[in-house]
Amino acid sequence: MNIRKAIRSDKDYIKKLHKQHAKHIGSFNLYQVWDKYLTEKTNYVYVIIDNMGFMRYGYSKKYNSYVLHEIAVDNECKQIGVGRMLYDYLPKPIMIKCNKDNEIGNKFYLKMNMTKAGVTKTKKGVEQNIWWAT
Repeated sequence: MNIRKAIRSDKDYIKKLHKQHAKHIGSFNLYQVWDKYLTEKTNYVYVIIDNMGFMRYGYSKKYNSYVLHEIAVDNECKQIGVGRMLYDYLPKPIMIKCNKDNEIGNKFYLKMNMTKAGVTKTKKGVEQNIWWAT
């Protein structure tokens, strides 16, 4: 398994994974974010493991850490270490907000030995756990 920065030709695969996991990834505008990434008008980084998974992260001055925005593993590649490999690739410190009702995500971050640092709410009132790792 090789992790690399995503390129233009990865768009359809990332869209496929976004559709598979839309409930857990959230309702961000994938097309707008992806276009900004391709034109380097953002500080986000997309990385991909070919035909297995992807993630998007970026540095936040507000949190003085990296923030994981999305991570998704292809349904056909679950339980073989793809998520852990992506997570281990992340620079630290890392902060993640995960909807409280996202059992899969919260279990994953706990399994990665992240610390639950608190709870917040989105602008729409959705409760989220705040996860932290150094």
